[in-house]
Amino acid sequence: MRRESFTIDLADAERRITRRTKAIVPVHLNGRASDMKQLGQLARKYDLALVEDAAQAMGSAQGGQFLGTFGDAGVFSLGTTKIITSGQGGIILTRRKDLYEAFARIKDHGRLSRTAEVHDTLGFNSKFTDLQAALALAQFRKLPERIEKKRQIFRWYRELLAGAGGIAVPPMDLQETVPWFVDVLCNERATLVSAMAGAGIETRNFYLPVHSQPCYRAEGNYPVTQEISTHGLWLPSSVSLTQTDVAHICAEVKACCDSSEMRRPVTGVSA
Repeated sequence: MRRESFTIDLADAERRITRRTKAIVPVHLNGRASDMKQLGQLARKYDLALVEDAAQAMGSAQGGQFLGTFGDAGVFSLGTTKIITSGQGGIILTRRKDLYEAFARIKDHGRLSRTAEVHDTLGFNSKFTDLQAALALAQFRKLPERIEKKRQIFRWYRELLAGAGGIAVPPMDLQETVPWFVDVLCNERATLVSAMAGAGIETRNFYLPVHSQPCYRAEGNYPVTQEISTHGLWLPSSVSLTQTDVAHICAEVKACCDSSEMRRPVTGVSA
């Protein structure tokens, strides 16, 4: 993991490629991405598929090109917590006809047409309903407005938390990146979480490292991933937040920082 962006480290990824490797799946965490051109070159060098996990990156771009359009396929989430939601489900983008047809079969019982009686292969019943589609399409009209609001919310947090001891706001390029979450790194996360809960403010810890999950457990040393997971916290990020709301949240954060041992600098992270 790259410390400054919480995304895949290309040099480390190349070292881990073996004859069994079939694809590279970069995760665009909170709209941030690794260098996609270099990642594409790496995939071509080893003849690997490149599948972008853009679940948290709708509207984010790199070099003027939208994330989710660099690889063989890009996957977006329309879950309830995303910038556009249909309640559940998602979107897959691809320029390859063979992949399009494979995805179509997978989602509809192994067939290309909903009227087909012959099923060419195995598939699932993962069809998107007309009601879900209508809900998502109606919200897409609001996407530009929501993108700008999310960027403004992040700006408020970044300005108000500047100089607060023991907490750092990671770098964010607001020209191209859409921050769906407001993420911070802090020395004493449990202390801050407890203080915020006491003030009636909900927070959320960063995800646990994938290699630590029982279903994916793998041996290996991932120090940056472990460090970021241990110190990362998401603050309230709803698109409905007002400047007054953000100011109140930041005041509570700084009050906690001022009254605890959190004030020592956060190591390894540049705000």
